[in-house]
Amino acid sequence: MSTSPYLSQAFDYSSVELKSPSTEIRLLQLYPSHPHESDGEKPDTGPIWDDSLVCHLYTTPIDNPENFKALSYVWGDDTKTKSITVVGSTPTGKTPGSGAVSSQRTSVIRITESLSTALRSLRGRRQDITLWIDQICINQADNDEKGQQVGLMGAVYSRATQVLVWLGPAADGSDALMDAFKSIGQGARDFGIESYLTRERYHLIEPMVSDEQPDDPATKGLQELLDSTAEAFAELLKDMTFKNWISRPYFSRAWIVQEFCLCADTVFVCGATKTLPVELIMFGLLMLKLAIGNAKRSNYTALLLPLLPLQRLQEVNQEPMAQLLSCRAIRQKHGGEPLYKLLRKCFVGHDTRAREHRDRVFALLGLAADADRLGIRPDYGVSDACILTRTARALIEMNGRVDTLCYSQFPKAIDHLPSWVPDWRSNLRPSFYTVNEVTNPHLFAASGKDSVLEAVAPTNEEEDQKHALGLRGWFVDVIEKIAEGDGWTDLGWDHIRYRHFFTQVDDLWKCSMEKNDPIHGDDTTATRRRKEEARWRVPIGDVYWTVEEGSQRASTDVAVYHGHTLKNIQYFERINQITPVDNYDRENDTSDWQERHRNGEVGQNYHDSMVVMKDKRPFLTQLGYLGMGPLEAQPGDAVVIFCGGQIPFVVRPLGPPPDGFQARQQSIYSFVGEAYCDGVMDGELIVKEKQTFFLS
Repeated sequence: MSTSPYLSQAFDYSSVELKSPSTEIRLLQLYPSHPHESDGEKPDTGPIWDDSLVCHLYTTPIDNPENFKALSYVWGDDTKTKSITVVGSTPTGKTPGSGAVSSQRTSVIRITESLSTALRSLRGRRQDITLWIDQICINQADNDEKGQQVGLMGAVYSRATQVLVWLGPAADGSDALMDAFKSIGQGARDFGIESYLTRERYHLIEPMVSDEQPDDPATKGLQELLDSTAEAFAELLKDMTFKNWISRPYFSRAWIVQEFCLCADTVFVCGATKTLPVELIMFGLLMLKLAIGNAKRSNYTALLLPLLPLQRLQEVNQEPMAQLLSCRAIRQKHGGEPLYKLLRKCFVGHDTRAREHRDRVFALLGLAADADRLGIRPDYGVSDACILTRTARALIEMNGRVDTLCYSQFPKAIDHLPSWVPDWRSNLRPSFYTVNEVTNPHLFAASGKDSVLEAVAPTNEEEDQKHALGLRGWFVDVIEKIAEGDGWTDLGWDHIRYRHFFTQVDDLWKCSMEKNDPIHGDDTTATRRRKEEARWRVPIGDVYWTVEEGSQRASTDVAVYHGHTLKNIQYFERINQITPVDNYDRENDTSDWQERHRNGEVGQNYHDSMVVMKDKRPFLTQLGYLGMGPLEAQPGDAVVIFCGGQIPFVVRPLGPPPDGFQARQQSIYSFVGEAYCDGVMDGELIVKEKQTFFLS
């Protein structure tokens, strides 16, 4: 078919009207590239690039739709340089057949080049395929319809017979990588790896990976599979085939999360011929990570330095599919996660993108287990700021998620957003305090163990309160001093930066020790002893991390490891400053340091524990509290605790406080950020009178 028989007028969506956009959808019947070929004349493989795309649109009820496949893809450039011809104008039902196309009324829908490429690869030579595609099936120019149809996307992807994940054309060795995933993934499935992927049985994998019982049949089987995995993937990692594959734009798109997770039958499609179930990718990726973790023990030299650069291994650990597969597994097995956890999983520390900021929320509603209760609906008739504010208010006031405030970070990506509202942009900084609430108890309880959120409606409709968040809580103190410079931003071992940071903490700590306010009780000796501990608790936020135990509240033993870290700094200062003429025995000192490092005597875990305090700045309050706060904090800011919150926050009073700062009972503040404040993390201040804080 050529394009000549078809008219070029734009398609009129009213010709296939959705009588009820909240209960109906349009489907696209994509015609084959060679409808007149007889069976057996040519194999049904490969796209026909010089043919027009031709389709028919019709409607179907979402509660009982006709069978269809849903496409999950990347729009690409907004410029719609390609087109698809639409034949027929009946609102419901398929056309009599693609052979009669030339005699029917036709029109054109402009589409992106990315979608055009996908459709040319996905269509058959002689058979129609019925699809749902957002770019075509939704009238993108009608915001009312768009909002209602986006609200149905969860149902669309749940009710599709199959979801086609289009990764793009074959390139950069993608065929070879898909073959490796297919081979290893199927091998893992045949082994029965899925039976071990439960909370009760997952621990059984490690002894088999470690080859603890070489004669055990299951261990033998897994060891053989690991050998095959190392052989299959080594070269694909080394030549960056794997990196190029996971760097495809699809994996950074916000909308893919629900599209990827909702349908039981979801397949990756890469190029014209490579199609693979998601589960085989998941199993293959798991085996690859197990093989890398076992490389030294099993002597997989192809996965070790120097044959495989460290950067290639890091790419496997940082691949973007892990959160996708996690979301999918939870959805398929347990029905989904709350919106707050999905937002955090997608946008904190991940480069997840959306065309509009509101889509960062809308893209997850179909997957969120609490979407209906929160009452958030897709609405393209209001601003991004309005949608994000509604979302933040619902998460905080209805779900009690005070920790939503941890992700209100500066500078904001959009204008006119209240200070307390997260923009959920890509790569938000992780909170210094994150706990898996399903499996682990909270480490902190700044507002008390049984405290719940107490929200307060604004008392008037003045501009400074109209979008305010009112929360009850406790005033801690005013920040008096804050460390200068860029805060704690370096994660590498740089003894100069470490020395500078510890000097800043120690200077503020000495000032704290000189203050006489009884912030830890009336017992002067006990208060002084507890204030001494702040010197080593503050740099790690009072959370000590080890490989064996994970993150735990720091015990008094950690003071020793803090001392080891300081000695480690002194060691590096010494070997970098002393010259040969000083008769310094560098070799013996280095050997001694290496021995102490092996014995855990150089503060390795302590400075590893400091990672969570990245982008925090030490501060001292007027009463003598020592803590770590956001980079944006300033002297005069207040440290506060909100009811239902596990950690304190820093806020900034708007205007001079009347009649003394502490006496201010209902005040307007600008939100600044999360904080660790030593001595108030376990409900010590809940005996004080509560106040109301309005965040602007």
